[in-house]
Order: sequence, then structure tokens, then C-alpha cells
Amino acid sequence: MILLSTMFSLTLPLFFASKIIDRIFNLKKRWIAPLITVGIQFIITVFFYQFTYSIESFIMNYCGGMFLIMGNVLPIVISLSLNKRKEKETSYESA
Repeated sequence: MILLSTMFSLTLPLFFASKIIDRIFNLKKRWIAPLITVGIQFIITVFFYQFTYSIESFIMNYCGGMFLIMGNVLPIVISLSLNKRKEKETSYESA
């Protein structure tokens, strides 16, 4: 069961990254976005394999604040700004 949950935790970010790329660039062929995301992951894995420990150390020591902001503060700010934008749009439509 632990291996199954690990498989989902590894594949879901790649799935959603390819969906976001597909939505942003409006690609006609559906296989291009997954190819881009998996290709980037492959290139990073191949070229930075020897620096795995130093990358892990950098992330553990210096990126904690960034992850805190990106995971908690940024979604709140974005949701509040989207609500204000929708309120402005509805006020323009009713006027």
C-alpha cells in the first residue's frame, strides 16, 4: 500500500504539470505536453544525478521559507485577488 501511494505522489505532479502546459499553450496534439514534462524530468535526472546530495542539502537548508510562502501564502493571495477581480467584473456588468 505504501508503494502504491508513492506511485501516486510521484505521478500526480507530472500529470498536473502537463495539463497546465497544455492549457497555457493550447497545444493541438495531446502528447506534446507530457513529452515536455517527462523530458525535463529526464534531463534533470541525467545531468544532475551526481549532485543529488548537494541539491537535497540546498533544498533542506535554504528553501523552507520559499516552500512555506508558495504552499500557504501565495494560494491565499491569489484566491483573494481573483475574488476581487470577479467582484469588479460583476459590478461592471450590472452597471
